[in-house]
Amino acid sequence: MIADAHLDLLLELAHRELRRGETGTFARHWLPKLRAGGLGLQVCALYADPGTDARAEVLGQIEVFERALAQNPDDVVAVRSRADLDDPRLGLMLALEGCDALGGDPGAL
Repeated sequence: MIADAHLDLLLELAHRELRRGETGTFARHWLPKLRAGGLGLQVCALYADPGTDARAEVLGQIEVFERALAQNPDDVVAVRSRADLDDPRLGLMLALEGCDALGGDPGAL
């Protein structure tokens, strides 16, 4: 299985969909590229730019992650356990980059 352990995909999706109002961005722009790369697992970093409301930024990225999953159920699956890696669809897994979004509370997200 080919895995990419870090991609700022969610940062771009959040910008395009939540700020610019685009729709279907994952399927149109990212899914074809991920398929072409032969990926089996894409780790999607949650990241907040310094000086922003980190929690709001990360929650927005989680929103677009969940939307990409819901809009592309035949193509992608959320990887939440080892067993999910056996699914033939492209696995998408969240990873938190930095801990500002937690605001000192590990259970915040």
